Amino acid sequence: MESVKKSTDVFEIVSIPPIKGKFAAFFDMDGTLLAGRSIFVIAQNMGFEEELLKILNNKRNDVPSYVVSQQVVKLLKGFQIEEIKEIFGTIPLTKGVKEVVLWLKKHEFISAIVTDSYTQLASLLAKRLGIDIVVGNRLEVDGKGIITAKIYMPLGWEEHNKPGCFKHSVCKLNALKTIAKAYKIPLKRTIAVGDRNPDACMVEAAGLGFAFEPKGEKLEKAADLVIYEDMRKMIPHLEQFLLKF
Repeated sequence: MESVKKSTDVFEIVSIPPIKGKFAAFFDMDGTLLAGRSIFVIAQNMGFEEELLKILNNKRNDVPSYVVSQQVVKLLKGFQIEEIKEIFGTIPLTKGVKEVVLWLKKHEFISAIVTDSYTQLASLLAKRLGIDIVVGNRLEVDGKGIITAKIYMPLGWEEHNKPGCFKHSVCKLNALKTIAKAYKIPLKRTIAVGDRNPDACMVEAAGLGFAFEPKGEKLEKAADLVIYEDMRKMIPHLEQFLLKF
Protein backbone atom coordinates (compact mmCIF):
# COMPACT_ATOMS: atom_id res chain seq x y z
CA MET A 1 0.00 0.00 0.00
CA GLU A 2 3.04 2.30 -0.01
CA SER A 3 2.25 3.80 -3.41
CA VAL A 4 -1.25 4.97 -2.44
CA LYS A 5 -1.47 8.58 -1.39
CA LYS A 6 -4.58 10.42 -0.30
CA SER A 7 -5.01 13.89 -1.70
CA THR A 8 -4.82 16.65 0.85
CA ASP A 9 -8.02 18.03 -0.63
CA VAL A 10 -11.41 16.33 -0.58
CA PHE A 11 -10.63 15.37 -4.15
CA GLU A 12 -7.64 15.95 -6.39
CA ILE A 13 -8.53 18.86 -8.61
CA VAL A 14 -6.71 21.03 -11.10
CA SER A 15 -8.59 24.17 -10.08
CA ILE A 16 -11.96 25.49 -9.03
CA PRO A 17 -12.14 28.56 -11.25
CA PRO A 18 -14.05 31.63 -10.07
CA ILE A 19 -16.86 31.17 -12.56
CA LYS A 20 -20.60 31.30 -12.25
CA GLY A 21 -23.27 28.96 -13.51
CA LYS A 22 -26.84 27.99 -12.86
CA PHE A 23 -26.26 24.32 -13.66
CA ALA A 24 -23.43 21.79 -13.59
CA ALA A 25 -22.53 18.95 -15.94
CA PHE A 26 -20.31 16.02 -14.96
CA PHE A 27 -18.67 13.71 -17.50
CA ASP A 28 -16.75 10.49 -17.21
CA MET A 29 -13.81 10.55 -19.63
CA ASP A 30 -12.83 7.15 -21.05
CA GLY A 31 -15.59 5.67 -23.18
CA THR A 32 -17.74 8.76 -22.64
CA LEU A 33 -15.96 11.90 -23.84
CA LEU A 34 -13.35 9.73 -25.53
CA ALA A 35 -14.05 6.89 -27.95
CA GLY A 36 -11.52 4.68 -26.21
CA ARG A 37 -9.96 3.91 -22.83
CA SER A 38 -6.73 5.78 -22.20
CA ILE A 39 -4.90 3.14 -20.14
CA PHE A 40 -5.57 0.47 -22.79
CA VAL A 41 -4.38 2.70 -25.63
CA ILE A 42 -1.26 3.60 -23.64
CA ALA A 43 -0.63 -0.07 -22.79
CA GLN A 44 -0.94 -1.09 -26.44
CA ASN A 45 1.53 1.58 -27.51
CA MET A 46 4.01 1.09 -24.67
CA GLY A 47 4.01 -2.70 -24.67
CA PHE A 48 2.41 -3.66 -21.37
CA GLU A 49 -1.06 -4.68 -22.49
CA GLU A 50 -0.58 -8.29 -21.35
CA GLU A 51 0.42 -7.18 -17.84
CA LEU A 52 -2.54 -4.79 -17.66
CA LEU A 53 -5.01 -7.47 -18.66
CA LYS A 54 -3.52 -9.84 -16.11
CA ILE A 55 -4.14 -7.32 -13.32
CA LEU A 56 -7.68 -6.58 -14.43
CA ASN A 57 -8.62 -10.21 -15.06
CA ASN A 58 -7.21 -11.39 -11.73
CA LYS A 59 -9.13 -8.83 -9.68
CA ARG A 60 -10.94 -10.49 -6.77
CA ASN A 61 -14.34 -9.31 -5.62
CA ASP A 62 -12.99 -8.58 -2.14
CA VAL A 63 -10.23 -6.27 -3.42
CA PRO A 64 -11.12 -2.56 -3.31
CA SER A 65 -10.95 -0.89 -6.70
CA TYR A 66 -8.38 1.66 -5.51
CA VAL A 67 -5.95 -1.21 -4.90
CA VAL A 68 -6.28 -2.20 -8.55
CA SER A 69 -5.50 1.41 -9.51
CA GLN A 70 -2.39 1.14 -7.34
CA GLN A 71 -1.31 -1.99 -9.20
CA VAL A 72 -1.97 -0.48 -12.63
CA VAL A 73 0.09 2.66 -12.01
CA LYS A 74 3.17 0.54 -11.39
CA LEU A 75 3.05 -0.40 -15.08
CA LEU A 76 3.70 3.25 -15.96
CA LYS A 77 6.85 3.50 -13.84
CA GLY A 78 9.84 4.76 -15.78
CA PHE A 79 7.95 6.21 -18.74
CA GLN A 80 8.18 9.88 -19.62
CA ILE A 81 4.96 11.77 -18.91
CA GLU A 82 5.27 13.56 -22.25
CA GLU A 83 5.28 10.21 -24.08
CA ILE A 84 2.06 9.26 -22.32
CA LYS A 85 0.46 12.60 -23.13
CA GLU A 86 1.36 12.22 -26.80
CA ILE A 87 -0.29 8.80 -26.98
CA PHE A 88 -3.34 10.10 -25.11
CA GLY A 89 -3.76 12.83 -27.71
CA THR A 90 -4.35 10.22 -30.42
CA ILE A 91 -7.57 8.91 -28.83
CA PRO A 92 -10.55 10.23 -30.84
CA LEU A 93 -13.41 12.14 -29.29
CA THR A 94 -16.83 10.56 -29.06
CA LYS A 95 -19.12 11.78 -31.83
CA GLY A 96 -20.99 14.94 -30.87
CA VAL A 97 -18.96 15.78 -27.75
CA LYS A 98 -17.81 19.22 -28.93
CA GLU A 99 -21.35 20.26 -29.80
CA VAL A 100 -22.74 19.13 -26.45
CA VAL A 101 -20.07 20.96 -24.45
CA LEU A 102 -20.68 24.12 -26.49
CA TRP A 103 -24.44 23.81 -25.91
CA LEU A 104 -23.87 23.48 -22.16
CA LYS A 105 -21.69 26.57 -22.09
CA LYS A 106 -24.35 28.58 -23.87
CA HIS A 107 -26.89 27.51 -21.25
CA GLU A 108 -24.90 28.46 -18.13
CA PHE A 109 -23.52 25.05 -17.19
CA ILE A 110 -20.30 24.67 -15.26
CA SER A 111 -18.64 21.52 -16.62
CA ALA A 112 -16.36 18.90 -15.06
CA ILE A 113 -14.48 15.78 -16.07
CA VAL A 114 -14.57 13.20 -13.28
CA THR A 115 -12.33 10.28 -14.13
CA ASP A 116 -10.39 7.42 -12.58
CA SER A 117 -7.70 8.18 -15.14
CA TYR A 118 -5.00 10.76 -14.51
CA THR A 119 -5.29 14.51 -14.09
CA GLN A 120 -2.27 15.13 -16.32
CA LEU A 121 -4.22 13.55 -19.19
CA ALA A 122 -7.72 14.73 -18.38
CA SER A 123 -6.48 18.32 -18.14
CA LEU A 124 -5.37 18.13 -21.77
CA LEU A 125 -8.84 17.06 -22.81
CA ALA A 126 -10.48 19.70 -20.63
CA LYS A 127 -8.41 22.40 -22.31
CA ARG A 128 -9.24 21.01 -25.74
CA LEU A 129 -12.98 21.01 -25.08
CA GLY A 130 -13.24 24.06 -22.84
CA ILE A 131 -14.33 22.06 -19.78
CA ASP A 132 -13.90 23.96 -16.52
CA ILE A 133 -12.85 21.41 -13.88
CA VAL A 134 -10.95 18.13 -13.69
CA VAL A 135 -11.13 15.54 -10.92
CA GLY A 136 -8.96 12.45 -11.16
CA ASN A 137 -5.92 10.58 -9.92
CA ARG A 138 -2.60 12.41 -10.12
CA LEU A 139 0.54 10.63 -11.22
CA GLU A 140 3.71 11.49 -9.38
CA VAL A 141 6.36 12.68 -11.83
CA ASP A 142 9.98 13.35 -10.89
CA GLY A 143 12.06 16.37 -11.87
CA LYS A 144 13.05 14.75 -15.16
CA GLY A 145 9.46 14.13 -16.21
CA ILE A 146 9.59 10.43 -15.43
CA ILE A 147 6.55 8.71 -13.89
CA THR A 148 7.18 7.06 -10.52
CA ALA A 149 5.07 4.24 -9.09
CA LYS A 150 3.20 6.64 -6.81
CA ILE A 151 -0.31 7.95 -7.33
CA TYR A 152 -2.34 10.55 -5.46
CA MET A 153 -5.92 9.33 -5.19
CA PRO A 154 -8.91 11.50 -4.33
CA LEU A 155 -10.81 8.55 -2.87
CA GLY A 156 -13.83 10.17 -1.17
CA TRP A 157 -16.03 7.13 -0.65
CA GLU A 158 -15.21 7.46 3.07
CA GLU A 159 -17.53 10.48 3.10
CA HIS A 160 -20.59 8.42 2.17
CA ASN A 161 -20.01 4.86 3.40
CA LYS A 162 -22.68 3.46 1.10
CA PRO A 163 -23.43 -0.28 1.35
CA GLY A 164 -21.80 -2.22 -1.45
CA CYS A 165 -19.31 0.56 -2.25
CA PHE A 166 -16.46 -0.68 -4.45
CA LYS A 167 -14.06 1.94 -3.03
CA HIS A 168 -12.88 3.41 -6.29
CA SER A 169 -9.79 5.59 -6.46
CA VAL A 170 -12.09 8.48 -7.40
CA CYS A 171 -15.51 8.60 -5.75
CA LYS A 172 -17.52 10.23 -8.50
CA LEU A 173 -20.51 10.73 -6.22
CA ASN A 174 -18.33 12.68 -3.81
CA ALA A 175 -16.90 14.78 -6.64
CA LEU A 176 -20.38 15.66 -7.91
CA LYS A 177 -21.66 16.66 -4.49
CA THR A 178 -18.53 18.59 -3.55
CA ILE A 179 -18.39 20.62 -6.77
CA ALA A 180 -22.12 21.31 -6.73
CA LYS A 181 -21.82 22.54 -3.15
CA ALA A 182 -18.80 24.71 -3.98
CA TYR A 183 -20.80 26.52 -6.66
CA LYS A 184 -24.06 26.48 -4.68
CA ILE A 185 -25.83 24.49 -7.38
CA PRO A 186 -28.62 22.17 -6.15
CA LEU A 187 -28.27 18.55 -7.24
CA LYS A 188 -31.55 18.85 -9.13
CA ARG A 189 -29.74 21.31 -11.43
CA THR A 190 -26.95 18.86 -12.30
CA ILE A 191 -26.53 16.34 -15.08
CA ALA A 192 -24.07 13.45 -15.27
CA VAL A 193 -22.91 11.20 -18.10
CA GLY A 194 -21.02 7.92 -17.90
CA ASP A 195 -20.57 4.58 -19.62
CA ARG A 196 -19.60 2.06 -16.91
CA ASN A 197 -20.79 0.87 -13.52
CA PRO A 198 -18.26 3.03 -11.59
CA ASP A 199 -20.24 6.02 -12.93
CA ALA A 200 -23.55 4.76 -11.54
CA CYS A 201 -23.53 6.62 -8.21
CA MET A 202 -22.76 9.92 -9.93
CA VAL A 203 -25.36 9.36 -12.64
CA GLU A 204 -28.03 8.33 -10.14
CA ALA A 205 -27.44 11.34 -7.86
CA ALA A 206 -27.61 13.93 -10.65
CA GLY A 207 -30.82 15.74 -11.51
CA LEU A 208 -30.63 14.10 -14.94
CA GLY A 209 -28.42 11.06 -15.50
CA PHE A 210 -27.33 9.68 -18.85
CA ALA A 211 -25.83 6.30 -19.64
CA PHE A 212 -23.82 6.66 -22.84
CA GLU A 213 -23.18 3.38 -24.65
CA PRO A 214 -23.59 1.63 -21.25
CA LYS A 215 -21.33 -1.29 -20.43
CA GLY A 216 -22.96 -2.34 -17.18
CA GLU A 217 -26.42 -3.18 -15.89
CA LYS A 218 -25.92 -1.15 -12.71
CA LEU A 219 -25.35 2.02 -14.73
CA GLU A 220 -28.36 1.40 -16.97
CA LYS A 221 -30.60 1.06 -13.92
CA ALA A 222 -29.16 4.23 -12.36
CA ALA A 223 -29.63 6.37 -15.46
CA ASP A 224 -32.71 8.33 -16.45
CA LEU A 225 -31.85 8.01 -20.13
CA VAL A 226 -29.66 5.81 -22.32
CA ILE A 227 -27.93 7.32 -25.36
CA TYR A 228 -26.09 5.55 -28.16
CA GLU A 229 -23.66 6.49 -30.93
CA ASP A 230 -23.88 10.29 -30.93
CA MET A 231 -23.81 12.45 -27.81
CA ARG A 232 -25.82 15.14 -29.57
CA LYS A 233 -28.85 12.95 -28.93
CA MET A 234 -28.70 14.31 -25.38
CA ILE A 235 -29.57 17.85 -26.46
CA PRO A 236 -33.37 17.46 -26.88
CA HIS A 237 -33.51 15.91 -23.41
CA LEU A 238 -31.38 18.71 -22.00
CA GLU A 239 -33.75 21.25 -23.51
CA GLN A 240 -36.65 19.58 -21.74
CA PHE A 241 -34.62 19.46 -18.54
CA LEU A 242 -34.12 23.23 -18.59
CA LEU A 243 -37.85 23.83 -18.93
CA LYS A 244 -38.26 22.61 -15.35
CA PHE A 245 -36.41 25.68 -14.12
